[in-house]
Amino acid sequence: MYGEKSLGTTADEDLSIAKMQQEGLNSSGFQGFYLPHQERRVQHFHEVLNNYMNAD
Repeated sequence: MYGEKSLGTTADEDLSIAKMQQEGLNSSGFQGFYLPHQERRVQHFHEVLNNYMNAD
C-alpha cells in the first residue's frame, strides 16, 4: 500500500517505484541520464504538446 489508502496492487507498486526514482534523481550521485531514440521522440512530443497547450 502506498500512502493512507490502497489504489490497487499495480498503482501501489508503480507509486512506490516512482518514489524511489525521485529520491535517486535528487541524490548527489545522479549525473544525468540517457534516453534511447524512441524515448527522445516521446519526450519531444510531450514538449510540443505542452508548448501548444500553453501558447497564448
